[in-house]
Amino acid sequence: MSKTTEAKAAQGYDPKPLQTCTHCEHYRSETALPAWAVKANAGKGRTYTLGEYGKEGKVRCALGGFAIKKTASCQKFTLKKA
Repeated sequence: MSKTTEAKAAQGYDPKPLQTCTHCEHYRSETALPAWAVKANAGKGRTYTLGEYGKEGKVRCALGGFAIKKTASCQKFTLKKA
């Protein structure tokens, strides 16, 4: 094994940890169209949809109501049910 691999194993490094806010049942966010897409939809021509062009924003914790980072976590973490 390489030194890097050994160091990661010794530290228990996990590049994709399960216990992050994005995997918590209290994670909330809103999806909205960017301003340019809203403006383009007002005119004639192509229609831009949330599914295709929506941007996630207003990421918050439903328990505390405060803004969060997707890769953060807290002691109230509860895994989302599939």
